[in-house]
Amino acid sequence: MAVYLICAAALQLAFGDFPVAAFAFPVNAAVLFAAAAGLWVLFREKPSCALSSWLISGNTSILLLSALAVSCLVLGLVRQNPAGTESSHGFLGVRNIVRTWWFIAIVIALMANLFMVIISRKTDLRFLLNHAGVLLALAGGFAGASDSSVMRAAVYRDKPSREAFRMDGTPEVLEYELSMSGFTVEDDGLGFDVSDMEHREADNKHTHIGLANTRQMLHVVYGDEAGVQVDSRPGRGTRA
Repeated sequence: MAVYLICAAALQLAFGDFPVAAFAFPVNAAVLFAAAAGLWVLFREKPSCALSSWLISGNTSILLLSALAVSCLVLGLVRQNPAGTESSHGFLGVRNIVRTWWFIAIVIALMANLFMVIISRKTDLRFLLNHAGVLLALAGGFAGASDSSVMRAAVYRDKPSREAFRMDGTPEVLEYELSMSGFTVEDDGLGFDVSDMEHREADNKHTHIGLANTRQMLHVVYGDEAGVQVDSRPGRGTRA
């Protein structure tokens, strides 16, 4: 157990936060099922080996649950910083615990322990249901967590940004850059005949909808490649 956690801590020091994004669905589901299959084969083929005995042991359960409890206590007492910020790591990642190698190592070991205990005790229904509930809760939080989030971000054409904000205002540093290549404005109003508008613009007649001024401002700010494309039909709204 000590060697296992030391290796996880060494990975934290060497590589920083665990690459959570690399294990988005369906990778997380595939890894979970592969691990369960591997543990099942281990129990069936070598139930008396050192690893099987350690994973089935009640002392292992107590040790891992204690480690998880201490980690959750630190999680509640130490202010957690958004992932990706310069101060998010701290010493061994204590300011971003849920993304650290050692915390994830504890959760993985605890899930493996619960799974091995469940398949080794098939006769006690109450025991199985209790342990299965804890295992499902851990697996749901670890492998079944949402892979998408709703955020707001200010984007610009020539200024790539990695900053976004969650709906509660919490800042988040993205793992990729955002920049604006274009945007769409749409309404469900009366609409109009685009061909008629184009003819009026070609004849230098007022359209009274401000598109000529809008195009001119876009050319001034963003260059000649910028412009407005309008798609509209009478009675079906407008999209630009």
